[in-house]
Amino acid sequence: MTTNKARAGAAIILSALFLTALSGCAAVDDMLHKQETATFADKAAFDAGAKTAADWLPADSTNITERRSTENAGIAVILLTSKSELPDTCKDAERRSAPTLNLDGAPDIYDPKNTAAHVCGDWTVMKSDGGWYGWTPNVEDQAG
Repeated sequence: MTTNKARAGAAIILSALFLTALSGCAAVDDMLHKQETATFADKAAFDAGAKTAADWLPADSTNITERRSTENAGIAVILLTSKSELPDTCKDAERRSAPTLNLDGAPDIYDPKNTAAHVCGDWTVMKSDGGWYGWTPNVEDQAG
């Protein structure tokens, strides 16, 4: 009888741990991959809370996702929604770098249709569906 109660109690505890793990899946995934992901409603929220500097974000940026390495400072990707063009400080350039981190919904940078890129300081940025996708670092001689 005690054995059945112990098994039932263990099953309840394991179920609770499993459900807790599912709710924190992204956090666990980030921890295992030594990265951190944050989302921001708009540019003002990004400017107030992001751990990555990205001066190239258009003023109308929304639905911003930032993923950065927690192991190597300066490695990050950003995906956002925007109808605006990039600031004048960004220059058209040949894409000569690739993101180190992945984001769901980001464009396939190796797709032959995705050849246009922009250099915005240490960032390479390309058009995405409904906005922009950027990564840093870019190649050293392209950084501005």
